[in-house]
Amino acid sequence: MKKVDDLLTKLGLSETEQCVYLHLLEKGPGVITTLADRCHMFRPVIYRAVARLMARGLVYVIPQGKRKLYAPHKPEVLRELVRDLSIDLEEALPDMETLVQTATKPARIEIFEGKKGVAHVFMDVVQTLKQGETFYRYTSEQDVAKVNSYLPRGYRALRDKKHLERLVISNKVSGVHKKTRLERFMKFVPQDVDQFQENIIQLVYGPKVALIDLTNLQTIIIENKALAEFQKTIFTLLYKRLT
Repeated sequence: MKKVDDLLTKLGLSETEQCVYLHLLEKGPGVITTLADRCHMFRPVIYRAVARLMARGLVYVIPQGKRKLYAPHKPEVLRELVRDLSIDLEEALPDMETLVQTATKPARIEIFEGKKGVAHVFMDVVQTLKQGETFYRYTSEQDVAKVNSYLPRGYRALRDKKHLERLVISNKVSGVHKKTRLERFMKFVPQDVDQFQENIIQLVYGPKVALIDLTNLQTIIIENKALAEFQKTIFTLLYKRLT
């Protein structure tokens, strides 16, 4: 019987459930009191075990006057349990594999030079994010008009089509030249502290962090979910503290 016990354990049956099911197979339909005596368990425990066995299709009820007899389905039903488990496993595997890939995937780093590199970063933002998602931006550009000239064709249309929301932290000089839009909420670094003056833009979006050096037109995209989440946390903490 050890092989049978091991099989039922692998199928997720507790010791009490195994005792009840095997006793019913061996002796035929029985009442709760008999099952409790046979399995050396209190009746509430047996009631719960029987309920779980019924939920899994291993046991059914035979009304007999005021009493209820519990009877086992034939062992062939175990094949259905195995098949159901196999189907559930096949459905769950893609999600599980995604978790593994996310946890073990090494960081991907891309480096670009020139205006096309800047354009690539902005287009990557709107292509990476899904409908209604948010990206986070630190900005200290010294020439807003020049930065706007780097934006790729189709960037604004795709951004607006997806209804992407932007949260921005800026120095006062860079920020005052920007038009206020409903989907962009901007806050400024207080003027009594060190200002962003490096002519740099940092973008955090999805699993990526991008840095744009506008002076040298050098850009870098780091794809790493943990790093991006860390940067989002820092941004959010600072954003909430700014007025």
